[in-house]
Amino acid sequence: MQSCPTAGAPTKSLQEMQASSSSPTPSPSLISKLGCQKILKCSEIAASFGFEYIWIDTCCIDKTNNVELTEAINSMFNYYRDAEVCYAYLADVQSEENPGAEGSGFRRSSWFKRGWTLQELIAGTHCTREPGVLWVNWRDIGTKSSLEAVVAEITLISPTAIKNYEIYGEIFSISQKMAWASYRETERLEDLAYCLMGLLNVNMPLIYGEGDKAFKRLQLEILKESNDQSIFAWRAQSSKDTQLGRGLLAYHPAEFRDAHNIVNSLDRQSEFSMTNLGLKITLPFLNREMTESSNERRSPSKYIFIAVLGCYKGSKTHCYNVDSCGIYLQSVAGVYTRIYTDKIELVSEKLLQSSASNRTVCVPQTNAPRSVPSEPDSHCIHVFQRRPSPVSDIHTSNSANHNLVPWKLGNDEVKLKLGSQSLIFEEMYALLFLYGKPKAKCVIHVFVTNQELSYCISTSTWVGHLNKLRRGFFPDWCREKMTTCDRSSFVLRGGQVLHIAIRQGFVDGIRALYFEVSADGDFHLEKIFRQLLPS
Repeated sequence: MQSCPTAGAPTKSLQEMQASSSSPTPSPSLISKLGCQKILKCSEIAASFGFEYIWIDTCCIDKTNNVELTEAINSMFNYYRDAEVCYAYLADVQSEENPGAEGSGFRRSSWFKRGWTLQELIAGTHCTREPGVLWVNWRDIGTKSSLEAVVAEITLISPTAIKNYEIYGEIFSISQKMAWASYRETERLEDLAYCLMGLLNVNMPLIYGEGDKAFKRLQLEILKESNDQSIFAWRAQSSKDTQLGRGLLAYHPAEFRDAHNIVNSLDRQSEFSMTNLGLKITLPFLNREMTESSNERRSPSKYIFIAVLGCYKGSKTHCYNVDSCGIYLQSVAGVYTRIYTDKIELVSEKLLQSSASNRTVCVPQTNAPRSVPSEPDSHCIHVFQRRPSPVSDIHTSNSANHNLVPWKLGNDEVKLKLGSQSLIFEEMYALLFLYGKPKAKCVIHVFVTNQELSYCISTSTWVGHLNKLRRGFFPDWCREKMTTCDRSSFVLRGGQVLHIAIRQGFVDGIRALYFEVSADGDFHLEKIFRQLLPS
């Protein structure tokens, strides 16, 4: 017998269980803890049905022992599959409601969102929950069979897989299984790969600290055992940087979110292998212009191909005259990379048979970009601030908050927070400064977008230049002279030195770039000109 604890109540470790077992009876304080209550109640239910043993992942694995942890995680799917019965405890489902009702707590349960619970759902056999107060009574709300329809609707998993994965698991493609996990989350990035090992029938060592490389290793292990080309039928979830070359492997399970209906084609497979030059594979190739749905022109198109995978969109295997899935590959100096990674091109069987030719290529695998915590589709605020004198760059993280001098426009003090919080924008500013005796003019032209800041300095200003700025017209040459250098100095007339520094920081929790200006002696802001550029 086996029990699967879920989110909603604290869990107990093996060490805590061993410490509490030294006493003949658990202490009242221990019994009052939610994690202990869950274990005791589940044991009571199991014993009432004649079971002698129970296995609970949180307290039956010594997580301080890496060998034992690796063995347990590699075997966990089999534990769930081979158990006489598997109980899932949904601690965040509180009421006596109908599980299938729209907006029910059952539909919203975190059990359907966690990575580790996917194998509990696929391999397990029984679902229970507590009715409200977990130490009163647990109420059986049904089995996978009785809740099959609503669970399939919540998870987008085929009812056939939910009902009997042991028998029918092989009919589902790699991409479909990845899709089942595409909306799930784990506390540690590596666990997004480790929790899928049993489902995908692979084993590999655990290396906590490797980050997203774990998902790459998982796919490489799959390639050793399977020739299912649907593993390459992923789509980047963001259209950003889709023209940058990538390898054939996905970065994250989320890139399979649109793969629920991509089926492996058993009658059109080819051998592929990982080499030191990349993934070597033979596929039917089409020139990009040959695809019927490709109307837009891309350059250089003669080096862009559509590689047709041995999989198609559908609901059944062994279908005929269906559209196969194709991905874009670009050849640059003989090196192939995947581009337009947010697209899967559908290729008709007629076009495939008449125009495709097989080609063997090696596609190097790229690493996932390092993830930096930020807001989704992060934007930037740009803050212009003045210092009385340059500061050391040794401590820059909080530099924006110290020793600042307010700008003055006439008799008014102003803090310049320029730019926009919209996701896509381009703006040009010109800041006119006066300095020295007699007063000389200096213009700092600044070009800002939602993510970047560039600038140029003009110490030679003339009447025509200033008149154009007043009317909102900026000279073309200033764009050509722009620099993004984050530290620079300029010698002004009379030997006065102007220092520029660009620093990263936050304003009210929003990512910001601080543009700092400092100069010795008299240097004050006279005017701000702004030009809004078309986006």
